[in-house]
Amino acid sequence: MALIDDSVVFLAFSGGPRQKLNGFSVEDPTFMTYFATYFDQLWAALQPLGAYLSTVDADNSENSTE
Repeated sequence: MALIDDSVVFLAFSGGPRQKLNGFSVEDPTFMTYFATYFDQLWAALQPLGAYLSTVDADNSENSTE
């Protein structure tokens, strides 16, 4: 998970035996710019949610008729 604003990035990581959430923050404008740009590139490459859900629904319909 990542929380991003104009001056700080907080990265959180779950895991471990107790599902503990650990994280750290970075208050560096250069890092924030790079991270936000990377996130935006990944986000832009994703399939729109409606199209993805239609695909999942179609796959589930095909599997339930078999």
